[in-house]
Amino acid sequence: MSTHTTVSPTTDAKDPVQTTRSPTQPVTSPTLITVNPSTSLDLATLPSPSAHTDPNPLSHSHPASTPCTQADPIAPSPSHPSPACSSLEPLTCPSPDPPEPILQNPSPPPSPLTVGPQHSDFSPATTAQAPVPGATGGAGDRRLEEALGALMAALDDYRGQFPELQGLEQEVIRLESLLMQRQGLTRSRASSLSITVEHALESFSFLNEDEDEDNDGPGDRPPSSLEPKAEDGLNSPSARPLSTECPALDTALVQHLYYCSRLLLKLGTFGPLRCQEAWALERLLREARVLEVVCELSRRWEIPATSAQEVVQFSASRPGFLTFWDQCTEGLSPFICPVKQVLLTFCNQYGARLSLRQPGLAEAVCVKFLEDMLGQKLPRRPQPGPGEQLTVFQFWSYVETLDSPSMEAYVTETAEEVLLVQNLNSDDQAVVLKALRLAPEGRLRRDGLRALSTLLVHGNNKVMAAVSTQLRSLSLGPAFRERALLCFLNQLEDEDVQTRVAGCLALGCIKAPEGIEPLVYLCQTDTEVVREAARQSLQQCGEEGQSAHRRLEESLDALPRIFGPGSMASTAF
Repeated sequence: MSTHTTVSPTTDAKDPVQTTRSPTQPVTSPTLITVNPSTSLDLATLPSPSAHTDPNPLSHSHPASTPCTQADPIAPSPSHPSPACSSLEPLTCPSPDPPEPILQNPSPPPSPLTVGPQHSDFSPATTAQAPVPGATGGAGDRRLEEALGALMAALDDYRGQFPELQGLEQEVIRLESLLMQRQGLTRSRASSLSITVEHALESFSFLNEDEDEDNDGPGDRPPSSLEPKAEDGLNSPSARPLSTECPALDTALVQHLYYCSRLLLKLGTFGPLRCQEAWALERLLREARVLEVVCELSRRWEIPATSAQEVVQFSASRPGFLTFWDQCTEGLSPFICPVKQVLLTFCNQYGARLSLRQPGLAEAVCVKFLEDMLGQKLPRRPQPGPGEQLTVFQFWSYVETLDSPSMEAYVTETAEEVLLVQNLNSDDQAVVLKALRLAPEGRLRRDGLRALSTLLVHGNNKVMAAVSTQLRSLSLGPAFRERALLCFLNQLEDEDVQTRVAGCLALGCIKAPEGIEPLVYLCQTDTEVVREAARQSLQQCGEEGQSAHRRLEESLDALPRIFGPGSMASTAF
């Protein structure tokens, strides 16, 4: 008669080990460690704002100056929607990827998230999307708490490495403190936000132990100092989750916090290619400003805002922008708006006038507007799941960086830029050459410069010669040269090989000595087609570039001699 003995788990173990013994075949089940990753967020319909209106909007910036006026042939036309903007499905896309999974305590997870691609795009950078917390609500809704804990843990990893992050870290701590005070909690609970991460990592601490310690019995192991205390109460059903008490603001905050966590992943780059890192740092500085505005609004979190002007104000007068946002969020909270709704509103206002220039121009202008704000490309085909959302803080911080004094001026300038890029990308050589001749220096921004560099790869000899001449001529202007240099250096870090080749060739056209070190680096590390383009550009960068090319060739020629058969034999003993 066989014996069946079951060893029950010890009471102080976090994860029980179950062992079943039998006379014929001993079986031991491994220790199960359950880790709940931080979840991304489903988009939900935003609740309608309350009818309460605060007569004293918060001004977080300098007082607005007298609005400036500018004549513009393109005026909003709300009564004539553009027929070219009827197809809106291509702009719906899943939420971008959340940051690296953060180990969490195995508490019951909230609703699952849907994630989508990130463009660095921006990709870059990508913007995390979250449903309105009020849609699921309850004590178990800890999305804001988890996003805040994930960002604080990520900032700990970079502490002391980037002075630019000090402002962001201060605002994150300030936000956490305000949320704690709102729930009547003390700072002691703040440390429990990371207790689950530390406890999960403690489970893997055996990997760092010596072999001698592996022979110790269970009784020799000291008790873990990271055991959750009853007073932590983080996962207690009665513990209230951190919240601003405004579901739409919670959703916007979760989106910004996860976006910061993803931007941090772009830091710590090795080598001379640092454009993506610089771009990420610049975005993180803007996010610190956003969190500062949110903290300044803390005394009014529970009061439903009814307009964008109650939430943000520009440092200088920019007529039309906040009015446009209020039209986008009509019937919704002003804190967050679906991207599809922004597109509909834009096409209704500007579609009729812009379609006179070219059908579909209004949609193209709005897509560029949205992609620049989000820092990522929007998919051109329908995607499953909910679509992107844009926060009022993303809208505000982007508009603050524009040179355009008004919404009308921005639409006019962007429409001209979009048309120029379309002509440069035309298959008709005559259209391309005409666009090159008429291209004004001020209209060639990032997209136009990338289109010019692409012609250096895919254009015929006549087009390539015209592009080279145009770039050399325009680079004599300091403003254009700086803009072009940043654009082409950034292309060297692109995932697409042809884009990197185009960036190399364009740097050679403007004879940029600032590009010598990155070009040498690509000659040593990239694929053959990129290395060839980088070598060609080095020879065009004056005497300094040619000298760097000679040293590079000499070092590459020496490698076969160092590792040749004769050298290997002479050093064998």
